[in-house]
Amino acid sequence: MKKITFSLLLIFSTISYSQSWDYLGNSVLSYSNCENLSSGLPDLVLCDDDYDGSAVFDLTFVKNIILNGQPPSNYNISFHETQTDAENNTNPVAANGVYTNISNPQVIYTRTTDTNNTCLSVSSFNLIVEELPFLEPIPDQEICNCGMTSPVLFNSTNPNISGNWRTLGNSALTGWISSGTGNIIDSFELCNLTNTPQTISFVIEPFNVVNGCLGYALEFSITVLLEDCTASVTDPSLLNFLIYPNPSTDYINIDCSSLESVSVYDILGKELIKDSSNRINVSSLLNGVYFIKVSDGINSSTKQFIKN
Repeated sequence: MKKITFSLLLIFSTISYSQSWDYLGNSVLSYSNCENLSSGLPDLVLCDDDYDGSAVFDLTFVKNIILNGQPPSNYNISFHETQTDAENNTNPVAANGVYTNISNPQVIYTRTTDTNNTCLSVSSFNLIVEELPFLEPIPDQEICNCGMTSPVLFNSTNPNISGNWRTLGNSALTGWISSGTGNIIDSFELCNLTNTPQTISFVIEPFNVVNGCLGYALEFSITVLLEDCTASVTDPSLLNFLIYPNPSTDYINIDCSSLESVSVYDILGKELIKDSSNRINVSSLLNGVYFIKVSDGINSSTKQFIKN
């Protein structure tokens, strides 16, 4: 009897055969295009939720791609860890469609036959577990009243890491920004409307801009102290001055050696008074909290006062 030999050809990670039998009933494989069977299967990618390099994959997604809308009853589809197992129909895995990778990345092979066993297709795809984005802890801040916060950098060794950040705010503070996206929170001015220190908390959720993986959220806070601490500020860009009396019912006196202009704002940032005197009439203002900004033409500072 003449012996029949064959070889396998791998094209686009898919091997296709047709199956027939010789006159003695022996199974014979030969090259053929298996109609309606998918090739070029996509990789499955998941984010690593516990930094161990493994994840639980749902392989039924791949089955649906192979079927491409055809009735599942028309085909037998199995998954294997080696190409040899797929070709020989041995050691199938993920019978229920759920599989945890044993390496990263890992190649998985699919074996697909029609129910009559006349057509066979072997394909492959990768299981990939992406590392979660990680940020270094962010220290809390403490600033003087109406002082500028320090910029917050999202420190990471991966240049693809960014973050969504937000705060629930604090109605006792003005100047805060509620949310943003990027790898930095710019500095901004925070003013305390009360007579006690006030804290505002922020949450940062890191994410990878390439694969979309979300990391674990970080929190930090900024505490705004009372206005007394402005007297100890040594930043040359800030103008030192005193105001009195505070609270006031009619006039605010300003002790500043180089005063050029004075502005009074409400808590919404609306300018109510503009003057160049060191004695400001505030009797027309409603009772409440206000801010007075003093400038020498180059530098300026802002302080809070209470109108009674």
